Amino acid sequence: MPGTPVMVGMMLTLSLAGCLSDLRTGQIPNWLTFPGLLLGPAISAAFSGTPGLTLSGLGILIAGGVALLMYRLGGLGGGDLKLFAALAGFGGPRLGLEIELFALCAVLFWGFARLWYRQQLSASLRTSARLLIGAPSQREITLTHVRLGGAIFAGTVLALAKQL
Repeated sequence: MPGTPVMVGMMLTLSLAGCLSDLRTGQIPNWLTFPGLLLGPAISAAFSGTPGLTLSGLGILIAGGVALLMYRLGGLGGGDLKLFAALAGFGGPRLGLEIELFALCAVLFWGFARLWYRQQLSASLRTSARLLIGAPSQREITLTHVRLGGAIFAGTVLALAKQL
């Protein structure tokens, strides 16, 4: 299913549009994600019939469920959640989960590089260690916000490249 040029093109276009929107405005809007949530199953059904529709639905449910859990834990925003689910609607559950894994690895790498560049990596690692041992006081915790749109695009590219 995800190997068709139409699906690959749609996934790259959707993830790139989400990336650009997130970088520009800090949001991935509903007008971008909702059509993707509808088009993924429709195109999958058109190319592969009922099995394609089933895989698309499972992708939305499974990868969307994992993203929903991260959303509920405060690890990503609603636009990120819907973009992950929409991409999984095009690619199915396996590719959807691979996109999430690659995106989270990319954002982890970016976060470490950003902290290192700002010379805050050792302080952040010390705070993380204190969190594992026992809760530090609120003044010791500094949260860094990272936009995930670029990481989702990178995860999509990497997951699709792995398919080749």
